[in-house]
Amino acid sequence: MASNRWVALRDRTHEVLEKAASPEDWLSKAADIVLVSLIIGNLAAVSFETLESFYLRFGAVFEAFEKFSVAVFSAEYVLRVWAAASEPRYANGWRGRLRYMVSLTEVASIGV
Repeated sequence: MASNRWVALRDRTHEVLEKAASPEDWLSKAADIVLVSLIIGNLAAVSFETLESFYLRFGAVFEAFEKFSVAVFSAEYVLRVWAAASEPRYANGWRGRLRYMVSLTEVASIGV
């Protein structure tokens, strides 16, 4: 049944994005490494683009990196909201996902 495949995919997405990576779960570990690297890269980019000489030389690179980062973080957020229904406290359809979106951890992650 197709819905079982979607539930399995949603559950796996939840495991990859929300659970701590176990030593055997290479995908979860890779996702963590990519996201942390992107955060560190953004911190470095924001720092370097405040220097006029760097911004004049690499401004287009900084802007492209910013657009790429926004796209990745937006996709991650959409996947987290979709996968939230795998958590029993957020399993109540769109209301559960809305409750997830206004939870303290999600509001804080958007604000950062």
